[in-house]
Amino acid sequence: MKTLIKFSLLAIIAVALSSCASSQVNKTCDELETLMDSQEGQLKAAEWQAYAGCVDEDLASLQGELDQLNQQKADLEKQKRDLEKRLQGIRGEKEAFAENNVLVEERNRNLNKGLEDLINEYKALPTEYTVQDGDALADISARDDIYADKTKWKRIYHENRDKIRSPNLIYPNWVLKIPRDWPDKITVRRGDSLWKIAGYWWVFDQPTDWVMLYAKNKDTLRAKNNPDLIYPDEELVIPRGEDARNAMKAKSKDDLRSYWQSK
Repeated sequence: MKTLIKFSLLAIIAVALSSCASSQVNKTCDELETLMDSQEGQLKAAEWQAYAGCVDEDLASLQGELDQLNQQKADLEKQKRDLEKRLQGIRGEKEAFAENNVLVEERNRNLNKGLEDLINEYKALPTEYTVQDGDALADISARDDIYADKTKWKRIYHENRDKIRSPNLIYPNWVLKIPRDWPDKITVRRGDSLWKIAGYWWVFDQPTDWVMLYAKNKDTLRAKNNPDLIYPDEELVIPRGEDARNAMKAKSKDDLRSYWQSK
């Protein structure tokens, strides 16, 4: 009886020990699986973290490019505004120029019309005058259709010396020539001198400019090297233009130096 009880106890202890060993093995396997799962998770987490870092870098780079594009856009918009402002100014200048051009064209038309009217009036002025009773050369010169200036009678007298012997004596029905041009030549009349001719208003209106007449005509004058002597019917060339006058004046002084020294 005692022996049977002993074996029964041993069997119970063996079963108990077997049950405890199986339980411990299962526990160990569960812990190993948990540990493996934990390491794999850590590896995956590290991979995801590295990928997230790359994504952040790409996002930062793209954001920088976006900022540059926005800045370029702002610069282009500013350039566009500046160009539109300049274009508006140019259009304004163009409109002003067009308006001014219209005014200039109108002014030119008016000037041309005025010039044409003056030319027609000039052409309509008489080139001859028939002396009336009581006329004097000064009265004729003072007429609006002659010279409108009584002091200019000398030109009428000079132009008609073949007919008028004395400026104080003219006769009715005489037809007198009325010159209208600014001549580049003049014919010497009795009583003329270079000084007197230079003083005529239609020549230089300045007697002291006689030296220019002499310098221009000294090679053709009958009296060589003597500006005090000129003869009727000699034809003198009248130098025109400021430059020509200045040049003639300077040349005349040189040409006349020897003459004055011989006086």
